[in-house]
Amino acid sequence: MDQDVDVEPYLFDPDLPVEWEMIDQLVVPMNKDPSCPICLGEPCAPRGSKCGHVYCWTCLLRYLDMSDKQWRKCPICFDPIYRDKLKPVLFYRTNPPITCSVQSPAAMDFVLIRRQPGSCVALPTHLELSVPEASNREALAFSRVMVSDTQYHQRLLDEQWDQLQESIQELKQFQTSQDQFSTEYKYYQLCLDQLKRERKTDDKKKMKQKQNVQETQFFYYQSKDGQHIYLHPMDIKVLKHEYGSYSQFPLQVSAPVLSIQESTMDEDLRKRCKYLGHVPLGCDVSFCQLDLSSLVSDATLEHFN
Repeated sequence: MDQDVDVEPYLFDPDLPVEWEMIDQLVVPMNKDPSCPICLGEPCAPRGSKCGHVYCWTCLLRYLDMSDKQWRKCPICFDPIYRDKLKPVLFYRTNPPITCSVQSPAAMDFVLIRRQPGSCVALPTHLELSVPEASNREALAFSRVMVSDTQYHQRLLDEQWDQLQESIQELKQFQTSQDQFSTEYKYYQLCLDQLKRERKTDDKKKMKQKQNVQETQFFYYQSKDGQHIYLHPMDIKVLKHEYGSYSQFPLQVSAPVLSIQESTMDEDLRKRCKYLGHVPLGCDVSFCQLDLSSLVSDATLEHFN
């Protein structure tokens, strides 16, 4: 989100939708290489529409240029796409879906997360409990909102500028005629002109919105890549018995997955799993039970058996 936006309402209400105009950049998790639905290649200077689909910026402008209107239906879902409502996109890699089998159980990595009651800021325990800056890659996978300052915004635009310039050089090499090059180049120039307009000159800094650290905090394990995959409450009890207190928990655990329970966040689940009170209603979540034999003592295993 832009640094000028008041993020405080989003710190306490997980179900409050983020207004499209407040978004500076979309962060899209992918478990495979992204591709543009129009050209099928790697997205160049990717831009996303409000419906959530991501394209090459030039492909979208070419597609929108085929209509006299200021908008067209998304080629994927048919929601309207507006030329002036496109947002830059950052892809980050997640692991592919895990599968469980008795013969070859898949191992999974979890990281210890902490959150204060009533707050929507949930981050790995070694990070400060405040709204993270967009440049903080460690918090990227776990934070619903991040603050983009002027420096980050400029770097974002510079990266897209470089991608467009590189594509223009490739275009010059492979186009067979000047007319064909001029037709394609028009859309690259439109993108470059838009980047110039989007550049910000205001260098003011916004203070980080820190949270008052409370003595009572929630601790839980979440998939290391930020997916909504959590360690099963029963496994948390086993670890609590072994280590005594949450402060003694390992920062990361890795073990074979024995079973996966899939669910959807609703009011009932939110009441039962209070540590997940920051997860929006309707979000798909999974709970994994692990083979903890390598992490806890035989006495602890015997106690729960």
